[in-house]
Amino acid sequence: MTTPKQEHTKGPGGDPVQSISVLLPTRGRPAMLLRALDSLLTSQPAGVQILVGIDDDDNTLPDYTRLFGYSKQVDFYTAPRGNGVASVFNRLAKAATGDLLWCFSDDYVVNTDRTTWAPALRVAAANLEGGLGIFAPTDLREPGLFNMFGLTRATYELFGYFMNELYPFWFPDREWDEVGYMANARQRAN
Repeated sequence: MTTPKQEHTKGPGGDPVQSISVLLPTRGRPAMLLRALDSLLTSQPAGVQILVGIDDDDNTLPDYTRLFGYSKQVDFYTAPRGNGVASVFNRLAKAATGDLLWCFSDDYVVNTDRTTWAPALRVAAANLEGGLGIFAPTDLREPGLFNMFGLTRATYELFGYFMNELYPFWFPDREWDEVGYMANARQRAN
């Protein structure tokens, strides 16, 4: 399935706002996925694309197919099972069209003010020097915590992946934190 490049949405001042691609892998949890999608789409956010990745060997795939066509903002992708969840995130990032790529999970629900999650992502990414880096807005589930990370499109294109498939932990954002620290230190030294 090919997805055309997103059009930029106009902000209050008529300026374009960054488009967002939400990357959402799932396996064996169609009811949780529906709950996650409902929480993301309650506010009908503009400039947002949601990509759902499902392994084609998932025994609950027939239940997922009932969700196909759920919303024009949601694209479903099925593919052979890869090297863990990182490979699904990478597959979705490759298909994504947004300026910002945000990691989400089927067991996440946006509980706080649902009208502000997309603007909060844009604000979190706005302060990155040169548009490169990782961003993590204040958590959208419980105030004061942090949410899953996102990358700018420029960072994704520079490194060629969203998540390192060889990274041995579920916390690949630690790797991005280290990369960001080194890149910023090098930039300051020059």
